[in-house]
Amino acid sequence: MAEHQPDVETIELLRQRIIELEQESQHLHQRISELETEKALLSDEHTMCNRIIDCLPLGLHVYALEDLDDDRTLRMIAANPAVGPLTGVPSEQVLGKLIDESFPGLREQGVPQVYAHAVRSGEGFETEVCYGDEHVIDSAFAVRAVPLPNQRIAVLFENITQRKQTELNLEQLNAEQDQIIQERTATLQQSEQNLRYQVQLLQTLLDTIPLPIFYKDIEGVYLGCNEAFAANILGRPRDAIIGKTVYELYPADLAEVYHRADQVLFERGGTQIYEAEISGADDQRRDVIFHKSVFTQPDGTSGGIVGAILDITNRKQMEADLRQREEQLQSIFQHAIVGMYRTTPEGRFAIANPAMARVLGYDSAEDLMTSVDNIGKQLYVHSDTRTDMISRITEQRELVHSEVEFYRKDGSIVTTMLTAWGIYDRHGQHIYIEGFMEDITERKQIEQELRLFKALAESAPDGIVGIGFDGTVTYANYAMGEMTGYDEALVGQSVAAYHAPDSKATIEMINQNLREEGMWQGELMYQRSDGSTFPVLATAFVVRDANGDPRIVAGIVRDITEQQRAEQERHAMQQQLIEAQQATLHELSTPLIPISQQVVIMPLIGSIDDRRAQQVMERLLDGIARYKAELAILDITGVATVDTQVAQALISAAQAVKLLGAKVMLTGIQPSIAQTLVHLGFDGKDMITQGSLQTGIAVALGR
Repeated sequence: MAEHQPDVETIELLRQRIIELEQESQHLHQRISELETEKALLSDEHTMCNRIIDCLPLGLHVYALEDLDDDRTLRMIAANPAVGPLTGVPSEQVLGKLIDESFPGLREQGVPQVYAHAVRSGEGFETEVCYGDEHVIDSAFAVRAVPLPNQRIAVLFENITQRKQTELNLEQLNAEQDQIIQERTATLQQSEQNLRYQVQLLQTLLDTIPLPIFYKDIEGVYLGCNEAFAANILGRPRDAIIGKTVYELYPADLAEVYHRADQVLFERGGTQIYEAEISGADDQRRDVIFHKSVFTQPDGTSGGIVGAILDITNRKQMEADLRQREEQLQSIFQHAIVGMYRTTPEGRFAIANPAMARVLGYDSAEDLMTSVDNIGKQLYVHSDTRTDMISRITEQRELVHSEVEFYRKDGSIVTTMLTAWGIYDRHGQHIYIEGFMEDITERKQIEQELRLFKALAESAPDGIVGIGFDGTVTYANYAMGEMTGYDEALVGQSVAAYHAPDSKATIEMINQNLREEGMWQGELMYQRSDGSTFPVLATAFVVRDANGDPRIVAGIVRDITEQQRAEQERHAMQQQLIEAQQATLHELSTPLIPISQQVVIMPLIGSIDDRRAQQVMERLLDGIARYKAELAILDITGVATVDTQVAQALISAAQAVKLLGAKVMLTGIQPSIAQTLVHLGFDGKDMITQGSLQTGIAVALGR
């Protein structure tokens, strides 16, 4: 059988197919080369991203929700190294576990529920959580959750109890992320997809982080940054930053500072943390802390710098404000007029201010604190008072406010108003007693004096009233209310209520006196509540405080109705007495004594004026007529002087007696009187004269 030979057409087809296969092979080799190049690039980006995540000062948990309808299926699939220092639980102890297995206490706060809701809704959230158990350090965390593809959620958290840990170990996260990528990469295509996913995830995480983050190469050219850096620090789109140096983005003075710091970091390697000043997107200079680290290439050479920026402007302002507040509080503490203290429950002073030392009689706060090591025994007059106070503070958590007696340094006793409360640590352990102390010894004395004054005022028979400067009665004792008929209703009334209706001008005059002299006293007419009026003797004066400022007008009022009635009666009786006295004096000054049925005698003593001369004549004539006397003896032995007026009065008396048919005998004429009578032309024909009263009486009776 003849051997079959391929025809020319078939050979040509085979040749064409071989050529096509060779071309396809070349194309595949080219595609493989391109994929290898892309893989290397993605690997570099992945390495760089892992480095960045490892350097984050924030904790990162990544959970996968295995069942969308069950929030108990949240399983941790990734965590960065920072979670260990932040929580006290290493990441390897929680990786692969359900959230309720690792952190059971979070369910009570509703955390797993909101994580699952965020995965289902695709909406992130921010919150604060306080958590702690036998594994996790009791802390407060600021949490930000970001939904990720494939039913996953990334949880960023920061320990806000102490915002000092800002540098995280990014290297371990790089290894863990590398392992995750290697385990899930079966083919070049799958590896490429996973790398792209990780890059996207990292960028999302970086943009979610509120701290500005950047990375640049060894030449100082920016390779990337997060949204916080682009928007808040430079105020530019990310594309306008990548590929630029600090000299192109910052003012020259700041750019030089940043460049020198980068050079030092490249020379020394490792990590660099320093405080600096930046110019923000708002052109305002802000204080920040740079956290920077050198990352290496796969060949071990330096690839560039990754850094994070912590804005501490507000913190520094808060620190400055805190220092100022502390200075203010210290000033208040040192200059307070009340005692301020902190003591231990055992009875020693932790702090005390100068006012506390003054109240207790010590030279200074230091003297008090060093001299007293057992407050209960050395200071308390009644030691059981402190025991009871500590019991109330410790067991009942009361705020104690009571009067307490203390021994002063010199042994004297001071009465104080003591306020005390407890200070406790975070475990509820009582560690201090704090409070205030005020010396109320003088106030107690004043209160006692006020109580005594009130008792005296309420018992006083006179009315006592206090009046405000608006004319309103602020105080009235019992006597004042009883006197006016208002009783207790007098307080709150206007002063016009108990003054007589026509007293307006008097009230104005009193007010003017009080303003000018501070006091007024006089008689007034008051009106009772029933409309009747009565007279009073009132004293008003201005009461001033310790600074001399007027506070109220005080008045003391006495009803003088009975006094005036008694005075009127006394005046009438006095008038009657005066009249009786005048009659008696009249008789005594011109006595007329009958010594026989025909003779009366009138001895004159002292000086004689016109009024008495008239009385002598009236008395003499009246006696002669009454006794029907024939002779009246006028004895002037006791008359010191006789002037013309007196001599004329005697002559007139003698002439008047003669008209009644009687005669006058003048006795006791002294030589000087005789001369006066001669000079007056006295001839004696109308009267008989004798040298002495005795002779005159003898002559008269011998007739």
